[in-house]
Parts: sequence; C-alpha cells; structure tokens
Amino acid sequence: MQKDEITALVQISGFSVADISFWERKGQIPEVRIRLTRDKPCFCCSGCGQYYLTYYDCQTYEVRDLPYGKWKKAYLLFDKVRVECNRCGVKIEQLEWLEPYARLTKRFEEEVAQECRFLQSIRDVAKRCHLGWDAVKEIDKKYLDKELNPPDFKGVEEIAVDEIAIKKHHKYATVISEIKRRRVLWVEKNRDEKSLGRFYKKVGKDGCQAIRAVAMDMWTPYENATRKYCPEAEIVYDEFHIIQNYGKIIDRVRNMEFAKAKKEEQKVFKGTKYLLLSNRAKVRGKNRVRLDELLKVNQALTTVYLLKDDLKHLWDYTYEGWARKWFTGWYQRAQDSGIEPLIKFAGSLKEHLNGILAHCRYWIGTSFLEGMNNKIKVIKRIAFGFRDMEYFFLKIRGAFSS
Repeated sequence: MQKDEITALVQISGFSVADISFWERKGQIPEVRIRLTRDKPCFCCSGCGQYYLTYYDCQTYEVRDLPYGKWKKAYLLFDKVRVECNRCGVKIEQLEWLEPYARLTKRFEEEVAQECRFLQSIRDVAKRCHLGWDAVKEIDKKYLDKELNPPDFKGVEEIAVDEIAIKKHHKYATVISEIKRRRVLWVEKNRDEKSLGRFYKKVGKDGCQAIRAVAMDMWTPYENATRKYCPEAEIVYDEFHIIQNYGKIIDRVRNMEFAKAKKEEQKVFKGTKYLLLSNRAKVRGKNRVRLDELLKVNQALTTVYLLKDDLKHLWDYTYEGWARKWFTGWYQRAQDSGIEPLIKFAGSLKEHLNGILAHCRYWIGTSFLEGMNNKIKVIKRIAFGFRDMEYFFLKIRGAFSS
C-alpha cells in the first residue's frame, strides 16, 4: 500500500503518513506506529486561535488512535509545537483532532465514550479498548459533561421528584425528571428541602413560574421546597409512590401476623414477602398456589392485600368528584378492617387527598417512574465509578437525556 493511500486511511487533517511500523509478538496485543509529517507549516495558538508560520519549539509526541484491523493498539507520532503568540505568549498549538494535552485522539475518545453509553461496566470497556480503568472513566465523564451541561430547562412544565438510595445507612439523592420528554433534568445529593431548593434555583424564577405540576412522594421537605419556589404549581402525589408505600404496610402486617401465627401456620408465611407485593394477575403456577394458601389462613393479610388492588382503581377516574366519592368508600373499608397499620396509612392518604386527586388534571404514568428507578438500579449495580458522585449523577442524566 502506498503512503498516500495510508494517509487517506488514517485521515488526520493537516498531516500525511511518513512512515509506518508494526510490532507483533505471541501472547501480546499487536501494535502499529504511524509517523506523521505536516503538509505545510501552519500552527494555531490554543489560547486565541491565531495562526502562525513559525513555532517556538517542538518535541515528538505519541498518542493512541483508533485500532486498525488486528492492530488493536495504534499510535500516531508527530512533532508537536509551541507557538510564541503576540497575544497569549508561549502556548501549545491547537489541533482539531487532538486536545492540547491529551494522549488519545478525539475520535478514539469519542469511540470510548460511545462504548460507555451502553450499560456496560468501565472494566469491560477498558478491557475491550486496552485502556486503564481511570482513563475510560475520565473520558466518559468528560463527554457526558460536555453533552449534558449546562442543562436545558426550557419548556419544562411538568416534573417528577423522586429519591434514590445511593449508599447504605440512609444516604440518598434527589432525582428530578421532566415527565413530557421522559428525561432526567438534574440529580442532587440528599433528599431534604435544600436539595430540591438548589434545583429550583438553577431553573431560575422564570423557569419556576413555568412549572405547572410537580409529581412526588408524600415527603414534606419536597413539598415545602416546591411551595416556596413554585407557589403556583400543583403538587401531584403519584400512584407509583403511593402503591410503593402501601407495600411497606403489607410487609408490616405480614410480620405482625407471622408473630401471632401458630408454629405450623408460620411455614406458610416464609418466602411470601415478594409474592404479596406482586400483582395478583402476574402470579402464576406454584407461586399462585402458595399465595392462595397464605391468604386462606390469614384474614388480615387477605384484607390488606385486596385493598391494595382496589386502591389502584382510584387512578382510573378522570373526574375528581367521582374519584373522591370512590375513595370515601375505600377509606371506610380500611377503617373498618381494624388493622392498625392500614388504618394509619388510610388516614395519611385522606390528609393528602387533594394532591392525590390532582391526577385527574395531571396524569403521571407509573411506567416511566418505575422504569427510571429500575434503570438507575442497574447503573448503580454495575458500579459506574460509584466512588465519584458527580460522575454517577452524570450517568443517570445521560441514561435519560432524551
């Protein structure tokens, strides 16, 4: 292959291939080194962009590039210069294919960043690209930051606020997403009033005035922050969080009833925690038999289980008057059950009923919130640089950026 053909293959703007050498040894990764020479003496100041025909000094520089066939490690060698700029003084040159102090070409970095977009661990990407773990992480972080910041809050009218557990011992973060475009707008450490307040400050006064509805859990700090910064916005307590919290009531009743049950009955309780939290229609086969056996032997669990399924019908209503009337009947059944945790939970729902019934005006699909939570768990589980919170939050935003 002629040098001009290799130059066309390498495609480095302003440079031609002067020489090429291959290195291959059994059990080692094949390498290729490509020596580049400039097409003409033209050097750009990285400070101001001014071009010069002469340079201050130079040194041979080696950078990693994309692989070429079986040559998984490809290196480009060239003379990198510094220019003596009239405005900036002595500055390293600016090249369109390489960051000023980078050891990887831009196109190689972009390839690595693209690999990281798929739900793969940094270790897997590092192994495939023959790079170090830290190098891959920093590339991904840099490109995510470039893509996502500054955040775009234009046209945001309906948002959902949720919390995620990021560490043991009650360490949380607040995730704010836009409902219409199904994207995560921002992530803040902690789940207090100040956390959500910092987001509202980023959005600004005009942005807060444009927000019409905020979906959230029945968490007072989030409500206080929203009332303070978005007083005109309607707070919507969404179905996903309410049913999620109801699951805790079922588990509490299960534990209470297990403690009271006879020894032979306790066997039926074991391993049924997640069966009781599942939708009855999705429980099949042996699991359905086990669930039915448990409900037969315990009236309290049957009551709390059936009332959970019934509660979901509240979100079928689009007219607030009928929804309120339906809830009154459900609430009375909960009060008549005599089950203390259920009675307290029903009382809490009644106190927040206006926010719950706001779904008649602002419908929030639970599939989006549930899907978002599940994907965040996957990101956390495969440990995308979890030691770096800024990077972890960027990964979350990047996974829901469109």
